[in-house]
Amino acid sequence: MVAAAATSALPEVVGDAGLLIRPTPDGVASGLLDLTTDSPEISRLRDRGRARAAEFTWERCVRAHADVWQSLADGGAG
Repeated sequence: MVAAAATSALPEVVGDAGLLIRPTPDGVASGLLDLTTDSPEISRLRDRGRARAAEFTWERCVRAHADVWQSLADGGAG
């Protein structure tokens, strides 16, 4: 289960697969307490989190980087 600060690029990375929290002491405490509940929403977040994490593979990372480098070698960025 993921709890991430609702700042910078983290909401984009987490998507709907984790709990976005305010990056304050109270926000972190509240978020962690929420994660310890046995609510159906937390169960759904856990399942979506596993599916989201499976999207981030080394193969996908390498392919994306290779595509960028190939695009530059071909003379343009898009």
